[in-house]
Amino acid sequence: MEAPSYYSILTAEVRYSQNISDFEKLLYSDITCLTNKKGVCTASNNYFAEAFNKSPKTISRGISNLEKEGFISTRLIYKKGSKEVEFREVYLCSKVSIPMDKNEERGIDKNVHTPMDKNAEDNTTSNNTTSNNNKKETKKVSYVLPESVDVELFADYLTLRKSLKAPVTQRAINGLINKLIDFEKRGHNLNEIISIAYENGWKSFYEPRQQAHSNNTLHLQTLNPDVNVWDEIARVGNNQQGVING
Repeated sequence: MEAPSYYSILTAEVRYSQNISDFEKLLYSDITCLTNKKGVCTASNNYFAEAFNKSPKTISRGISNLEKEGFISTRLIYKKGSKEVEFREVYLCSKVSIPMDKNEERGIDKNVHTPMDKNAEDNTTSNNTTSNNNKKETKKVSYVLPESVDVELFADYLTLRKSLKAPVTQRAINGLINKLIDFEKRGHNLNEIISIAYENGWKSFYEPRQQAHSNNTLHLQTLNPDVNVWDEIARVGNNQQGVING
């Protein structure tokens, strides 16, 4: 982990938030201080606990609250070939400029997105009267996709979820991405899984299951969650032929 910057940043939306504690605001500012030029902070709960003389449990709760309010997003990085967490990545979701050396160039990761909220507009004032007070501002979300995922395909799927009145919140998107990460560890093609969910109008992703054929071989196919796989396999085994329809 890189050494902290000489100063931190506390944006207005975080500073004036009524939904997080003063300590959580301080924790957020320290995360900005520890965020590197790639936009990621890898400091552990133990690091923050020691720095602020708090318990790791307090830090964990603070990180969760900041993520719940949409100020940050997190991603767990596992040790290769195991389910043991190696470290955590924390990304800033607010509009924050991270200081960097003038000789360094800062690229934009094509898999990191902070969509612009089309409903959020700048308020204008005239004669001390604020207009547009009735506009409801929605929270922005951001996400980091696995490198193998087609960015446009995933965006199209989120549009589908919205049309199905399924939540497209920070928590919902994090849940979808965590599913994809797990599926990728098991060797599945993520774009294929997303495409099947899109074509079938599903509100979530489902892991491919095994399908039986008359030649007693098995192959993988993503199924509708309402199908009882074992009943179908038993039926196919009895009839020596048949296909499971997803």
